[in-house]
Amino acid sequence: MVPGFPGEAVFTIGSCAAVLALTAKRGGAARLFSCGCAMTVGLAALSLMTRRNFLLYLAVLVLVSGEIIGMGKAQEGDLFKDGLAARVSVLMAGSVLVCTVILLATAIGADSPGYVSQSAAFAAIQRAGIESRSPVLTDLDSGCEAELFGYRPTLDTRVEVLCGVYGGTGVLTPPAAALSGKGTIAYCVKLGIVAAVLPIGSYDAAVAQLNGAGWDVVHDDGTTVALVLPGAETVK
Repeated sequence: MVPGFPGEAVFTIGSCAAVLALTAKRGGAARLFSCGCAMTVGLAALSLMTRRNFLLYLAVLVLVSGEIIGMGKAQEGDLFKDGLAARVSVLMAGSVLVCTVILLATAIGADSPGYVSQSAAFAAIQRAGIESRSPVLTDLDSGCEAELFGYRPTLDTRVEVLCGVYGGTGVLTPPAAALSGKGTIAYCVKLGIVAAVLPIGSYDAAVAQLNGAGWDVVHDDGTTVALVLPGAETVK
């Protein structure tokens, strides 16, 4: 998110640092190990990797803001601080709602070159007869788009949320190896992958292997390449 959305990245890093600093000041160093701080730091890190996690991060800010304001009360039942904590929480909740509307509107009307290119690539594999719910070789970025089109991406949100492990099985290392060109064809055969949508210049070794195995290029606009397994239109 840093190169693509620098403003949101700066806000994420700054607000996360502010939460930690205020927690340490008002609640002591021991409070830095609280669940609120852990969630804030974790979601801030995820937000810097993928923008859609930014909304989850804002939601956590709503939860921790009232807690921070209420720390270090002079006496039990301090109505002023209770009221201030409530006002801050309401303000944060309203801010999250506004940001949600803005982000959704931006996503719906997205026309960045990368977004347009990925959308065209998935439209191309649809025209090639690749059924929805079919597995598709992707990286994390194009995997997000694959989910929106109804495909099963190689890398998806499980990697973000579960740190590369799903059901006791590693879901990050095998696709990462395939994307680097190590056993790409064997990996696709094992999982029944019938199409690939990848950014050009990042996974050239994998694309070369697919080309060498006779996969058809159905889209290549210089930004994103889409390939399909010959005869894959018969796969249900």
